[in-house]
Amino acid sequence: MSLASQVLGLVKYPPVRVAEARPVNLVANTATRLVDLPLGGSESNYLLKIKELGATRNANVSYVEVSGVLAGRRYERRIDGNVLPLVDYNYPLDLPLDEQFFMDIFPLAGIANYQSRVIYEVSEFTPAKKAALGVSEAGLTSEEVDLIERFNIRNKIQRGEIPIEKPLGELLRTEVYSYYAALVANVPVEVGVVNVASGQKAILRRLWTLRPAANVAALTVTVERDRTNFLTLYPHVMADLNTVMRPMELYIPALQKLRCYVTSTTGHVATDVGIVAEYEIRNMTIWDKVAWGLTGNKRHTSDEERSMIKDLGLEDLVKAGIYSVSEAWLHTHS
Repeated sequence: MSLASQVLGLVKYPPVRVAEARPVNLVANTATRLVDLPLGGSESNYLLKIKELGATRNANVSYVEVSGVLAGRRYERRIDGNVLPLVDYNYPLDLPLDEQFFMDIFPLAGIANYQSRVIYEVSEFTPAKKAALGVSEAGLTSEEVDLIERFNIRNKIQRGEIPIEKPLGELLRTEVYSYYAALVANVPVEVGVVNVASGQKAILRRLWTLRPAANVAALTVTVERDRTNFLTLYPHVMADLNTVMRPMELYIPALQKLRCYVTSTTGHVATDVGIVAEYEIRNMTIWDKVAWGLTGNKRHTSDEERSMIKDLGLEDLVKAGIYSVSEAWLHTHS
């Protein structure tokens, strides 16, 4: 069963970069759907951008296909099995979708615990992004049309004058944690925990794992964001066949507490377990606070910031998907 719909329902602080990485048992001549999102991100007005696909080259895999719909237009990316990258490397993609997102594997023979993964970004599908991707007025609400016209977004995007991706915020520090030891059955072990100070955000940026030699479906890494289990991944699929550790690039923010933990339902020996987690701690930007509904929260937003948000009309800019104080100043002084 695809975990993507559960992850989408738990997104609180977009943008995020997440993955579907779990072993699947393939049946001969039967399509297996690794990701199944018939509505894509449309229910929450999210844009999904498929960034990387990882699947093991195997003579018994006919092809892997990623497909979906953007603004009523259908898109597909099909990779034949004989040219799939070895699991050591991901196949790069840059495929934006909103209404549907599927990933299907077409095997010629049965394969147990097949390694495949897809990494994708989830962001707010703002009027600015819709304009940048060529969505016509027929695909916009009246409010979105008004915002695009009021801020002259289409022309300014063509000229490269406005940023439509939120700035990351000042990097304060990076923390790295690791765990290399045996696991007792059903006893989770923490691989780093970050308690977040007011006005800051913690972000899980990278995970490295070793590939277990046995009981591959029993070993999982879980990302807990603000005391909610947000994402579960399987080291068997995250790591390479030759056990080389390469990082999985993620972007998962938290405002209270962020941690990872590794669990084995059967128990694993020390040579099967290796997890490294890298966290960033950054200052929240004024754009984060507006977009995430934190302007009334005194723990995160100062009186001075609230005055600036009101005086410069930043809420309308965020609603439009423009992240530029200079752009706000121009509109309030025109």
